[in-house]
Amino acid sequence: MPRLQEHWPDIPVTEDTIRPHAVYRLGPPLPMNGPIPAGDKGTNFRASRAWVLVDQLLTAQNLKTAIASSKAITGGASAEAEED
Repeated sequence: MPRLQEHWPDIPVTEDTIRPHAVYRLGPPLPMNGPIPAGDKGTNFRASRAWVLVDQLLTAQNLKTAIASSKAITGGASAEAEED
């Protein structure tokens, strides 16, 4: 869209809002059926961050499986490697 004001007329006119933008319409909300289990009994992910593909997180039985399948799909790529 050429200007954000075409869709949202209340947005102030600034240099950033009058230039072209790509606006996406997202589908329905993704279902979250409660907490995602960590994995096998005894698996514990202490307060840390995990890099996981969203589709794997939503379809895997547990976090451990989602992490492993994400690494298999991406060849073990991590967010830290992409920042460099």
